[in-house]
This record gives sequence, structure tokens and C-alpha cells, in this order.
Amino acid sequence: MILNWFKSKPDDFLNVIPSFRYYLWYSVIERANYIQKPARAVYRNLITYLYERQTNESKQAFMKSYPIHSRASLAIIEENNWKKAKKISRVFIIRTKLKTPRLVNGFARRILFKLANLLPKKDILVLATERSTVLEGNLLSIYDYMFLNDRKERIYVFLRKQRSWLEILQLYYVLGRAKTICLDDYYNKIYGLKFSKRAHVIQSWHATGAFKKFGFSALESGDSNTEEFESKAHSPYSDVLVSSKAIIPQYAEAFHKKAEQIKPIGVPRTDKFFDQDYKNYVNEVYRKNYPILRKKKAILYAPTFRGGPDERKNYSVVLDLKKNERSAAR
Repeated sequence: MILNWFKSKPDDFLNVIPSFRYYLWYSVIERANYIQKPARAVYRNLITYLYERQTNESKQAFMKSYPIHSRASLAIIEENNWKKAKKISRVFIIRTKLKTPRLVNGFARRILFKLANLLPKKDILVLATERSTVLEGNLLSIYDYMFLNDRKERIYVFLRKQRSWLEILQLYYVLGRAKTICLDDYYNKIYGLKFSKRAHVIQSWHATGAFKKFGFSALESGDSNTEEFESKAHSPYSDVLVSSKAIIPQYAEAFHKKAEQIKPIGVPRTDKFFDQDYKNYVNEVYRKNYPILRKKKAILYAPTFRGGPDERKNYSVVLDLKKNERSAAR
């Protein structure tokens, strides 16, 4: 199919885009050991055709950048000899299977974390999330509280980012030594980890209330995760923070926890709503910014809508504004 597509293109087009030759000459050689004998003739025809359509300048550019791959390509094109390509491919396959991040991550989870988890716990608070690259929501509220009250715990913040191998090792070591770990959503770094009973893994959850199904409660829905996935994700929690006693059963079901593990003390980011000084300040700022609303009733309509892409495109407001105006007037 690719060969037929190449045959439909002019030489200038194939020479102007170096990705074609680099991808085929380089990638075919790297993956030579995956190409079965019956398919080798097809790949040989493909790279031969592309090689013959290249200008001398293009050929030299590839040979200068990838001399070893060039020699292996020419051996296939001129002699149908795959030995050099298979040798290069063996190195590629070994390098792929032994990628440093994968090895480091496995070592950090299976060995480093387990060893750190056996050591005495330190006064460390971990605030960890994969939801954002900045500290916000519940975790920011906790951080602010710790700072303003001059708490003695050392705080580590782990946000969503691409980590170096040193940072991966640090993360799992800290998770093993920390006395308290606070999350605000699914956090894949702890999936399947078994924490010491001396550690507190607290799920503060980013949403208040229980307006939709999640966790184990959502297993029957069409886009749900598997039961095995939910078990790995939520089993480490020792406590879950919720906004009301009334929703303890829903959270206990969603995370497969006992009722006493669900703490109805409110979620951290809503604490400010019970701070009278804060409320007075916001009220004053609001009135100064919108003086026209001082003697009027302001109604906020903020529905949480979840649906498919087509539903979202065609969503229409179901609020009867005129009816609400009449009600407000009364």
C-alpha cells in the first residue's frame, strides 16, 4: 500500500520530505528482527524503490547522519543480506525493553518504596496530584493552612510532570517515609502500593457532594474502569474527607471503605466559606466592583452538565428566565 502511494508521487515530493527516507530506511532496519521472512521481499522492494528515487544529495545526507543504518540498508538493497540489519535490530530491541524510566520506576516501586515503608515514619506531609501542574483546590487550602499555622511537618508537593529518574526515586522514597499523604483525585503513583498502618493516606476528593457515580459505584456504566483498576486505585486510602454525614454511604460504596473511614468534616477548599472575615471581604469587593447590583437580587445559574460531544454541542439552557424574574419580583 505504501509502495503504491510512493509511486503516485513525483521525485521532488519524495526528496523534499526527509521523513520518508529516514522513517523507512532507519525504522525498517531498527525493527528488522520483527519482519518475518515471507515479508522481507516486500520491505526490500519498498526501501529499494525509495532509495532509487532519491537524489545523490539526499542519499549522502542520510549516509552522513546514519552510516551504520546506511550500510545495512545497502546490504539489503544490493545483496538481500539482512545480517547487519538484524544485528542493529537486536540492539534496538534490547534497548527498548530495558528503557531507563521503566527500570527505575520498577525499582522505585518494588524495592525502594518497600524499604522506605519499613523505616520509622517522619513528620512529612505529601500533597500529590495528577490533575494539575499547579497547586490548587483542596491541596492548596491544606498547604496554606500549614504555612499560616507554622506547622512543623515538612511538606513535599508532587504535581503532574515528566520526572527524571532521580525525581522518581525521590517520590517513592518520600511516599514510603511520609506520615501523611493527601490526594485530591485518582493518583496513579500509589496504585497497588501497600502502605504501613503507621501512614495516613487521605483522599480529599476534588468534588463536593455526590452528584454522579464514581469509583466502584460507576462499574456498570459504559465508560467505567475495571473492578481491578478501581481496587488498585483506592485500596491505599486510610481516610476519605467528605462534605456531609448524609453522603457517607455513597463514598463508602465508591471507594470500598468502612463508614468510619469516611470523615464528614468538610473538604478543605470550602473552609473559607465559614470564615466570616473572608465573607465580609469578598462581599465588600463584589459591591465595589459591581455597584449597580447593590439594590438588586443576583441569581447564579451554574449547572454541572456531563454528556457526549453531540449533547454538549446541542445543549440549550432549560432555565425559564422570565419566570424567575417574575418570582424574584414577588
